[in-house]
Amino acid sequence: MKGGILSVLFGLCALATFSPAQTYQVLYSFAGGRDGGGPSSSLLRVGGVLYGTTGLGGASDNGTLYKLTAQGQETVLHSFTGTDGRGPGELVRDSAGNFFGAAGAGGPVAACKDPFLTHGCGVVFEYTTAGKLKVLFRFSGDNGAVPSGKLVFDAKGNLYGGTAAGGSNPSCMGQRYRDGCGTVFQLNPVNGTWTETVLYNFAGGADSYQPSGIIRYKGNLFGTTAAGDGLPCDQGVCGTVFEVAHGAAGWTKTTLHSFSGAGDGAIPTDAVIADSDGNLYGTTYWGGEPGLGTIFKIDGTGQKTVLYSFTGPDGAYPGGALTRDKDGNLYGTTSQGGTSKVGTVFKLDPSNHLTVLHHFTGGNDGAFPYNALLLNGNFLYGTTAGGGSSNWGTVFKVEK
Repeated sequence: MKGGILSVLFGLCALATFSPAQTYQVLYSFAGGRDGGGPSSSLLRVGGVLYGTTGLGGASDNGTLYKLTAQGQETVLHSFTGTDGRGPGELVRDSAGNFFGAAGAGGPVAACKDPFLTHGCGVVFEYTTAGKLKVLFRFSGDNGAVPSGKLVFDAKGNLYGGTAAGGSNPSCMGQRYRDGCGTVFQLNPVNGTWTETVLYNFAGGADSYQPSGIIRYKGNLFGTTAAGDGLPCDQGVCGTVFEVAHGAAGWTKTTLHSFSGAGDGAIPTDAVIADSDGNLYGTTYWGGEPGLGTIFKIDGTGQKTVLYSFTGPDGAYPGGALTRDKDGNLYGTTSQGGTSKVGTVFKLDPSNHLTVLHHFTGGNDGAFPYNALLLNGNFLYGTTAGGGSSNWGTVFKVEK
């Protein structure tokens, strides 16, 4: 049996190439404190300037929204106070140049009906072109709690997203999510007021729970459920990929794939991406042959395939969404593994050959990348939650 396992591992390792020659550069190291730390989102690039958020630091230690110029000058645009959000996540930009995002905690604590969420149920916010932050919506628990992942717009200006907890089905596994399995929601702006509609309430069990990322594709919503955040799989379901479609009868949810653990993968922790042919691509944090995470594909017929299983030296525990270029190459990060066991940047080509573009060392170059990469030209831009000159995380770029 041991020989068989070693043969499998050797075969998987043979599919990976380690490429230390790629150009890698730290663009900024966070200093903590008012400067912010622990960058908690992927990056947006506008006119050569990068924008993102940190989950920690700022004037009230509730996180920041920042910008970084091409010359490496970082400016904190907003320090979250708690009332206007705590732990901000992904940013999205509208056609007028305003930024929108969600904070997984914060808002009026008294208005949050979940007694276990002692810092509030979370908010959706807007940072305007005038440099002001506005809270657009406050979650209360029964209408969702702990918004997670990037918000998405439709052509009418409505926002869509998911909450990892809250909603009308409190029968979830684990203390952290026992007061709601999570929701998919829509926010509709009418005369300056944003009104929420819950499109779907997750029920746990075979339906799974804890949605962790939403995309909009051909008018429908696609996402993943993590189903546990380290908790045991619920009734044999170790996370799902799902679709919420709009029809004459309203919004209906369909499970496209239920992960079963082991070689199939387990616990997808971010959104899928789609190509022009309707194929979906994503990662699972656990599972695969050695159990260190996978890259998967679901085609237009619903057939799911594991494209790659991580083995450790090539990375372990991918946590962010993938990025795809015009040639069909997939790029992403692993939060651990690599030569120093603190993460990697990788490329998977259409023949499913994986190349490690950078092994993080945990020193000045950063450690523990958790978020999706931004592709611009021949470079990939990303963040690490730790490492850097002050060990509060970094913004980096690497040649693809």
